[in-house]
Amino acid sequence: GLEPRLVLDAIEEGPLEAPYMRIKAEMMLKGEYPPSFRLALAAKDARLAVAAGEEAGAEIPAIEAIAAQMTAVAAEHPDDDLAVLFRGTTPRKA
Repeated sequence: GLEPRLVLDAIEEGPLEAPYMRIKAEMMLKGEYPPSFRLALAAKDARLAVAAGEEAGAEIPAIEAIAAQMTAVAAEHPDDDLAVLFRGTTPRKA
């Protein structure tokens, strides 16, 4: 994978850079996740979206995958900010 700092440098001042993304990215790089939106709540919302899709008969595999990932990481980090998902999707350094 790419080094996260290189990605941030590449999009700096371009159309893909957003203040929200920059804030969350800095949290991820520092490994600090003070909650502004707790992962447990984000996972709950994702599961509600899956349930609504099922009720409507819609196939939403991307949302199902997101909900599953959020729920798995929230099992260990329920009170951290949703940026902690970064830890559940990147290889850990030995």
